[in-house]
Amino acid sequence: MRIGLIVVGFVAYGASLAADPCDPNYDWVCVPMASDVDCRPGQGNGPAYIKGPLRVIGLDVYHLDGDHNGFGCEPKGWTPPIGAVSARVNAASRAGDCHPNYAEGCVPISTDVDCRGGGNGPDYIDQRVKVIGVDTYGLDADHDGYGCGSDPERVATH
Repeated sequence: MRIGLIVVGFVAYGASLAADPCDPNYDWVCVPMASDVDCRPGQGNGPAYIKGPLRVIGLDVYHLDGDHNGFGCEPKGWTPPIGAVSARVNAASRAGDCHPNYAEGCVPISTDVDCRGGGNGPDYIDQRVKVIGVDTYGLDADHDGYGCGSDPERVATH
C-alpha cells in the first residue's frame, strides 16, 4: 500500500513549524510563536516571516493587519473570498450581538462598520443588509434601503 501526502498552504520563513506552535490569534496560515513576526515581502526585521494572506481571529499581536480589515499580509490587489468575514463579525453573529437597525445579515455593534472594499473600519461586512432603522454606519450609500448592495427588486425594474 502506498500513502501519499499533499501539502497545501503557505510557508512560514525563518521559523521551524515543528518547533514553534502556531499562534491561536491567526487563521489560514500557521503564524509561529516568536518574539516578532513580519509579512514577507515587507519592511519588518523578523526574526520570523510569514507569507499571507491570513485572517486575524484574536488579538493582532504582531501587527500583521496594517489596514485593520481583519486580514493580514495581503498581497497587492488581494480581496477576501466571498463570505470571508472578520472574526469580530463572525463572533457577533454567533453571540447575537448584531445591530438592531440592520436585517438579512449581521452587522456587529462597533465603533464603525464599512462595506468590504471601502472605509476605514475597524469592522467590515461583505454582504447586502437591509436597513430597518437609522443607518448608523452609513452603509446605504444609494439610499435604497439596503447597505453594501442594492435592493434586488429595484435593480430588476431599472
